[in-house]
Amino acid sequence: YLGAFLPVVVIIWGRMIFQSLIVLPLALRVHGLASLRLVLTPLHALRSVLLLVPTLFFLEAIQRIPIADAVAIGFNYPILVTALSPFFLKEKVGPRRWIAVFTGMLGGLIILRPGLQPLSTGALLALGSGIVFAFHLILTRKLSASTPASLTVGFTSVFNLLILSAAMPFFPLPNTLHLWLWLGFASLLAIAGTYLMVRAYDFAPASVLAPFGYSEILFASMVSYVIFGNFPDLWTWVGVLVLVSSGIYISWREHKGIPERG
Repeated sequence: YLGAFLPVVVIIWGRMIFQSLIVLPLALRVHGLASLRLVLTPLHALRSVLLLVPTLFFLEAIQRIPIADAVAIGFNYPILVTALSPFFLKEKVGPRRWIAVFTGMLGGLIILRPGLQPLSTGALLALGSGIVFAFHLILTRKLSASTPASLTVGFTSVFNLLILSAAMPFFPLPNTLHLWLWLGFASLLAIAGTYLMVRAYDFAPASVLAPFGYSEILFASMVSYVIFGNFPDLWTWVGVLVLVSSGIYISWREHKGIPERG
């Protein structure tokens, strides 16, 4: 909705203003001012950028292609995290999980269908969003043991706000109370979603929660159809089924702690 009135970069900038004003003060109240030393590091700065870039890519993608298609294409990151974890996190990935990874990538190719249909700019942006977000999750996993989640979210909001503020003189800013209210509402939704996700990880391991993330594709399809009248085609759903099945299989084996040979 906001994309019809404001550039994507301005929408994210507005969200970062509200998130910075809400999250960081609460985090500092809980953890104290001295806790800032935990996030004032190059790795946390890199993590912030690795969240900003896919956010920009994804919001730009949904200006060009239906939301459900963008979510389906961008949802390659759970598979990519598994593929990258042996190299960056030194985690063991056995042959069965590698088969699941490549099967998931096949699902992504079915969704994109390169060669059978032109790859639009929106599709490439959604694909790039998922790839960069996978690196963000890898780095988040490395840093999560040493930094409280609220402090990480607060620092990320302020850091990305500073980056985006440097570009604001070149873009039209929100000039009505109506737009600022919508930006505030979008920020509250983002904060609530992040908080619920963090709380969920307090009650269950990541391997159990991961499959629930795929419900995003279903809800995105519903929203896209109800509000915009768009619905993914049959081959997109086939690709989603392959991709989701691979991700759930990987999560199931990790949750069961099934050892793999090789």
